[in-house]
Amino acid sequence: MAAVPVMTWNNFLDAYPRSHLVVAWLHARQRIGDVRRARFDLLKRVAAALEPSGDWALTDANPKEIYLAYERAADAAQLCALVGAKPLGPSLAFNGTRRRLFGSKRKSKGRA
Repeated sequence: MAAVPVMTWNNFLDAYPRSHLVVAWLHARQRIGDVRRARFDLLKRVAAALEPSGDWALTDANPKEIYLAYERAADAAQLCALVGAKPLGPSLAFNGTRRRLFGSKRKSKGRA
């Protein structure tokens, strides 16, 4: 089964206002230029390679984050399991599935 083509962010939110959000949090050195574009492109390729069964979309949400949203919780859970994403708090705009990718706001031991 081929992946459902990615939708534009606004069209996706119009169609699925209670979707499942995955947040890619970017470290300072990943937030600009070629590194940011590479992270965005990587997320898009990984999301497509996982062949989600429903619609999905991604967007450069703000300087620190890239958002991926899925129509189906199982598709979001598949990506989260792959990367070991951590749960985030509840959201009024999205269902309970909100996960963080690409690190966390706290530094891990042994990292500067």
